[in-house]
Amino acid sequence: MAITVNWKKLLVLGLLMLAPFMLAKCGSAGEMNSAEARVGPKGPTTPSKYYFEMATPSIVIQSGGMAYFQVRVWDSLGNVAGGIYVTFSGDFKPTGTTIPSFPTNSDGITGIGIEVKASAGQIMYVTATVEDMSLTIPVQVIANAGGGGAK
Repeated sequence: MAITVNWKKLLVLGLLMLAPFMLAKCGSAGEMNSAEARVGPKGPTTPSKYYFEMATPSIVIQSGGMAYFQVRVWDSLGNVAGGIYVTFSGDFKPTGTTIPSFPTNSDGITGIGIEVKASAGQIMYVTATVEDMSLTIPVQVIANAGGGGAK
């Protein structure tokens, strides 16, 4: 009997297991101490030459819970870029048939909250796109407090 190993999934799972130790913030009790993830910065985009980064407060989410993602956009001079549309996509089903796209606020920030429908043990990938460039964060889905994952 041959055993097939999906090395990409195995590598991502290994990184996700190590992420809480690598990404956790150490400090006073008032500071956040979680497995947050930040990717980027990336840029310049075409044609407007924007730079952006994406973050999530936790890369481990319970099935049936909410996952939050935030994107910050700035121009080539380092000034925040308000009114820039960021498109979110991934292994989730947004409400309706369109892919959600939101403008940045006056601080150059926008975000999305996603209800996690994936089953425990799965990895959910969420991507943010600004003009012609994208950033992706993988999120590990774990069982909810009531037991097994969503079906």
